[in-house]
Amino acid sequence: MKLLALDTSTWVLSAAAGEPGGPISLHEEEVPRGAHSKRLPGALVERLEAAGFTLPELDGLVVGLGPGSFTGLRSGLATLKALAYAAQLPLVGHSSLAALAQAALPHCAEGDHLIPTINARRGQVYAASFRVQGGALSRTGEDEVLDPAALAARLAPGDLLFGDGAEVSPLDTHPARQGALPRAPSAAGLIALCAGETLRFDREAVMALAPGYVRRSEAEEALADGSLKIPGLKKAP
Repeated sequence: MKLLALDTSTWVLSAAAGEPGGPISLHEEEVPRGAHSKRLPGALVERLEAAGFTLPELDGLVVGLGPGSFTGLRSGLATLKALAYAAQLPLVGHSSLAALAQAALPHCAEGDHLIPTINARRGQVYAASFRVQGGALSRTGEDEVLDPAALAARLAPGDLLFGDGAEVSPLDTHPARQGALPRAPSAAGLIALCAGETLRFDREAVMALAPGYVRRSEAEEALADGSLKIPGLKKAP
């Protein structure tokens, strides 16, 4: 199953082409905030060429749904939706935190408890939890946004904390922090998460696919608490 994958949930643009369980051509680069869209077309074409694939040969597209940067997620999803619609290709989405955990899997042992994190800014982190069982990931906690101190208090001995969210105080000095594990979600991890899936093109499903933001945007929160005033707009009851 030949796949093209993309994750734009963080400051790293991650693009990959390959097959679950097979060789994967991966490229990752840091991009300025809000600049993912400028690099997206070129990054995807480069991955196809590097993997020796052509667009008609693909069996599907995979996108990271977040949580993460609202702008980055919108740019990545819009790009792959347009590509899926134009080429009549299946498009599936997976959690970016799951992709981060999948990228760490080769460095972990059976029974390890993984806590992948993404820096959510505004004094918060996105986090989830997974257990390594039978050489694969088993989810033990949903994607959520947390105060770093609250997450630190929740960690148990033996937990493996990683990702750029683990660099936020007080997590940055926590014994569970594993600086050698990946810092950002990987498109290669997204491809691996598709193992065993059956993909088919569904126009309505492609159009309905949406990012998993987990929390409201700053503008939505400002509207909710009344700190943002828009003339003529009444606050919802």
